[in-house]
Amino acid sequence: MLYNNLNLVKGVVVREQVLLLVCDGGLNGEGAYISYVIFNTNSWKQKIVRDDWFEVHRLSKCHINVETSNQAEYVAMIMGLEWLYNKTKGRGKVEVRTDSKLVVNQINGIYRVESENLIRHNLKILDILSRFENINIRWWPRKFSKNILGH
Repeated sequence: MLYNNLNLVKGVVVREQVLLLVCDGGLNGEGAYISYVIFNTNSWKQKIVRDDWFEVHRLSKCHINVETSNQAEYVAMIMGLEWLYNKTKGRGKVEVRTDSKLVVNQINGIYRVESENLIRHNLKILDILSRFENINIRWWPRKFSKNILGH
């Protein structure tokens, strides 16, 4: 069930309005899957899934050109960031959470991006991030993503 226990993400809630982007991507026996959801942290109790402004974007068995789970993780974040930027024009505070340590550490410059398959995705995210006023990308445990996204 989608975000059935938001107490697991209570560490993200702060006194100011924050938009939380949770994203995940991977491969399974049926192909690639990509999901992302965006929350307004001032409205945890409201169902933001079918609001005019926010919605859950869950794409299963996507026909995207990825060969690895890491590529799918990057594509999920790119799609979520692009959607969010189109809605906010980069204004406001944004927190991004994913369970991929590799992606987070590459985007934050802690790890080098050595795979040619990931370099273009990394550069795309860095370009999108430069358009936001206030954005942080952090890793969190898989159980949080699974709790919110349902997979």
